[in-house]
Parts: sequence; structure tokens; C-alpha cells
Amino acid sequence: MHQFLSQKKIVKSEWQGFGVFSKRWKIQKLSQEEWDLHWNNCARTNLLQSWQYGEAKSCVEGWKPVRLLVSDDQRNPIALIQILTKVLPILGGIARINRGPIMIKSHPREDNLWHIYAVLKLVMKEARRSRWWYIQTALELSDSNAARSGLKALGFKGLKNTPWASGFISLQNNEENILMSFNKRWRRAMRKSIKLGVNVSKKSCSEADLSLLLSEYSTFQNDKDFVGISGAILEALANQMGSKYEFNLFFAYAKEEEGLLETLPIGMYVTMRTGDTVIYLVGITNKIGRDLQANSLMFWESLLDAKRSGCEWFDIGGLSESTPEGIATFKTGLNATPYLNVGEYYKLISPFSFYKYN
Repeated sequence: MHQFLSQKKIVKSEWQGFGVFSKRWKIQKLSQEEWDLHWNNCARTNLLQSWQYGEAKSCVEGWKPVRLLVSDDQRNPIALIQILTKVLPILGGIARINRGPIMIKSHPREDNLWHIYAVLKLVMKEARRSRWWYIQTALELSDSNAARSGLKALGFKGLKNTPWASGFISLQNNEENILMSFNKRWRRAMRKSIKLGVNVSKKSCSEADLSLLLSEYSTFQNDKDFVGISGAILEALANQMGSKYEFNLFFAYAKEEEGLLETLPIGMYVTMRTGDTVIYLVGITNKIGRDLQANSLMFWESLLDAKRSGCEWFDIGGLSESTPEGIATFKTGLNATPYLNVGEYYKLISPFSFYKYN
């Protein structure tokens, strides 16, 4: 009983601290130049919070991105958050937070639990001002009892969607140590691909290269009944520009006979750099590519490209219970450090009521 009371007091104290944060902190909208300046001071960034992803969603699907900087009472930057909104005149609208907020020079995400709640509360206040009556979140917050309890205490309800889960590979180790961290079967497949003469080339992402990628990706989606990122969003992302932003396209080719021109690729890979992190986004191989283990070599070359460009983290692009068996086996062999986010929650904001937490 005494232990329960002590724990209750601790939780109450933490909530009081959270309230202090939310009262003192301020938010402001940013230009792209200002956003980039702070974004480059964030650790383990992600694609869905990037300025370029917001632009792609705006161009293709009509979402209006709202980018906010959260600062303390001394104007020290705390976090960035991008909110995608759709608003109808008079009626109001909806807001989505995908894998935000991103903490500036943050500690591991578990240490930012109450900071993230404080940011979320500021977003709730902004929602009333901007007439967003429905907020849906998939926070950049590790799954835990405390994380789920905090969201419920703020009035959010959970959705039954599968939470985002993936893994990070640190690029701060040397190349040999990174390779040796993968399991033997994975390394053997990659070395077999090299022995069989597969060549991986990073492309300039010309109009012809992009057209070929989108055509193969559409066929892949139809053949495998695969949803994933839409081709239109993929194309829009390829056309974006920004500081420490790169749309990386790799083609794999089979060994050529002497005197013959380069053949069509047997595999294609897309990775995205956003700040200090690169994420694997798309991988396609045909039958020849699969027989020659081209997927392993493309992954390795894309990871080396990320490391040599100065990135610190490589996100393997999703690994959960819902990942297809073949892909899961491939990614499990990388022995990446796993992470699991808290999942999706929503809240209805009543225009006729005040917040419970002021």
C-alpha cells in the first residue's frame, strides 16, 4: 500500500512538472530556412516529419502542413513538429501528427515522455485557435504503459492500427564492424552477389530513371497486392529539395558480356536522407535479381552511401509482426536495434468546452 501511494505521488509530481512545461513554453510558425536550421540540430530525424514530406502531401493529397517550433520561456528551442491539416470553411477541420514531435538535441525518447506531452498540449491549444476539431497522432514516442496512460489522461483514445516498429543501425561504427554485426547468412548472400558479378550504381534520378522506377514500382504493387507509399508521393518526394535532404536511387545490374551495352536493371532501391538519418523506403528485384542476391548488395551499398555522406543512423524501414515473412527474414538478419512506437490515437476537440489541463 505504501509503495502504491509513493508511486502515485511520483506520477502526480510528474504531471505537475508537465503542466509547468506547457504553461511556459511557446510555439511559432517557421519558414523553410528557419525549419532547416533547427532540423539540422535534431537527432534521429524521420521522413514523415520532414519539410519535404509535408510538401509532397500538400501537392498530391491536398494536406496543408503547419510547422511549429516549440521554445521555452528563455527562447531556447525544444522541439519541431509538423502537423498535416485539412480545414473546411465554417466547419473546421482535422489535424494529423505523423511521428512527431522531433526533439532538438534530444536525449533518448524515453527521457522525453513529459516533454512530448507538453508539446501535445500546446498543439491542442493551437487546435482550438485553428478550428481543428479532430486530432490524430502517431507520436515519435516509444510504446510503454506510461506513454499509453499519459495519452489517455489527455483525452486521447487508441486506434487499432498496427504501431510503427522498425530498427536503427548506427553508422558511427566503421564499415567492417557494421558488416560483422549482420548475421552470417546475410553476409554470405551479399558476398555471393558480388562474386556473381552484380554491380550497384547510384543514379542521378533523371527523368528517365524516375520513370523506370515508378513503372516497376507500380507493377510490383499490383503483382504483390502491396500498398506502401503511393507512387505519386514517391514521385513528389523525388522532386523535393532541401538542406541535408536526398532522394537516393540505386540500380543493380547483372554482369555484362564484353562489348554489350548496359542492360535493364535487375533491382532498384530507394532510400531517403532527412537530416542525420537515412531510411530504406523501396526495394524491388526481378527473378534474376533474386537469384543473384542483388537485394543484399543494394542494401549494403545504400548503407555505405549513407555513412559516407555523414549520416549517423540508418532506419531499416519497418519491421513488425505484420511484415511479410521474406522481408522480415532479410531485415532480421541485420540485427538492427529495434524500436516500437506507441501507436495511433485520436481526440475530438469540442468547440464549446475548455481543456481539462490548463
